[in-house]
Amino acid sequence: MDTAEAFLNHPALLARTEDVTFCGITGVSESDFRRATTAIHSVLRQNRLCRITLLRCTQPDVLSFNPTFIHSFQSAYFIDSALPLSVILGLMHKEWDVLYFCDAAWPAHGNTIRATVRGLSARTLWIEPFVDFCVGARNGGLGRVASRLLCNVKCLTLVDPNLSLGNPLACNRLSSIISPQLSHLLIASTCCFNHEEHTTPFEWTDLNLRSITSLTRLWLVLGSDDLEGVKAIFAGGLPAGLKHLRIEVHPECWDVERVQLLWMEVIRHGNMEPRLFTFSVCLCRSAGIALDFDEGSGCASVDADGLERIESAEEEWRSSGVGATLIRTEHTIQGFTHVSGRQWEHGQSSCMACADRQEVVR
Repeated sequence: MDTAEAFLNHPALLARTEDVTFCGITGVSESDFRRATTAIHSVLRQNRLCRITLLRCTQPDVLSFNPTFIHSFQSAYFIDSALPLSVILGLMHKEWDVLYFCDAAWPAHGNTIRATVRGLSARTLWIEPFVDFCVGARNGGLGRVASRLLCNVKCLTLVDPNLSLGNPLACNRLSSIISPQLSHLLIASTCCFNHEEHTTPFEWTDLNLRSITSLTRLWLVLGSDDLEGVKAIFAGGLPAGLKHLRIEVHPECWDVERVQLLWMEVIRHGNMEPRLFTFSVCLCRSAGIALDFDEGSGCASVDADGLERIESAEEEWRSSGVGATLIRTEHTIQGFTHVSGRQWEHGQSSCMACADRQEVVR
């Protein structure tokens, strides 16, 4: 309540507020939190509210929101947080501009989750990691939530898919439940310095790209264990309306031939202007497994030996005649420096393809 009263002493500031973030809320009672947020909500201008974020809020019992508070916003971001039941209720019966889930834990209330399926919709959706979101179906029906969201979305980002939708959606191909209005699709199966092999690889054959007729921008971030599957789906053809294709591969150092075969398959079936097609290879894994990160900034710290190994691998790849562009970590799509040159942060934009397009327009 003290924090709420401090804000209430500045009504002009609250009247101009558009985004509200709750970060690491602990040590308060459920009743105090409800009174505080209700008081602040009464001062906020409802027609200005854009985005609510829960960041590192891991005690859902504390976060006793009035569902109308959640419902007042247009976009909702949940990052390293456990979603309380009151938030789930606030998400229902509304088409959200953005729903963003990154390491978000859902409540284990099966009936509530099933009810959510009937009232949950978003134009832009980010799910990370997608594998955990779907596995949650066993204790809450999140697979059904995912399928409901995918049916309506226009911009979709799936990070670490790691498996097909599977049970309870085994009868459905991923492309058959994706929204017919989908414009932007980004699937990131891996990232820099990730040496983990997928225990259950993503079923790329469940993704019939040609059937997603409204798709205009497609970005894929791939590891070595994705190469064969992606090559197969490109052989099946691409949507006629695709305007921009970006592929980024983080292969093991010996995968020159398979990467080259994928590049040739894309060239054969992509039928795109060179300026609208990017095929990049990052040889970060040549530096080895034990890599530190620069004081939590998200930038990889590579020692001199690791950098030398990367440079050596790049020379080998160039001499092999591979058609892809070799890039370093700072120029990759996800997790580090964004293509616009700014540090990428969770929630900076709800769709990286949209953000990239805005930078190009400028």
